[in-house]
Amino acid sequence: MNFRSPQRRRGEPNLDLTPLIDVVFLLLIFFLVTATYAQRDTRVVPVDLPQGASGEADSATVRVTIYVEADGTFTLHAEDEEPVAGLDRAGLQTDLQTLYDTAPDTPLYLRGDEDVRYGEVMDLLDLARTIGFRRVFNVIRDAQ
Repeated sequence: MNFRSPQRRRGEPNLDLTPLIDVVFLLLIFFLVTATYAQRDTRVVPVDLPQGASGEADSATVRVTIYVEADGTFTLHAEDEEPVAGLDRAGLQTDLQTLYDTAPDTPLYLRGDEDVRYGEVMDLLDLARTIGFRRVFNVIRDAQ
């Protein structure tokens, strides 16, 4: 019994490209739709905003970072100024009170060394809240 057809000969295999083309077109459509939505957020509508004559400039434009060093000292660093290093708790409290008196809406960012107890960072957070700062952030990791 011979089950092979006599007309079939051995040659090169036939590869059907239809499923491959379908997948490529689906991927193309997916990326085009995704790119359309991604660009929608970056479009800018030109609007002329009114200006107020009695408006004040925002005083919270300076970012202030407090570093808790491993030896228990503090470093106070404002963006536009030189950092003040080697502060103890009383000196830091005096500087923070002065900063709060001049600009109470300034955001504070707390950064602790990895060898510092978490309780010390929480004490610093409590100190800033006691002085009156309401925008205090504990920075765990860089945003870069």
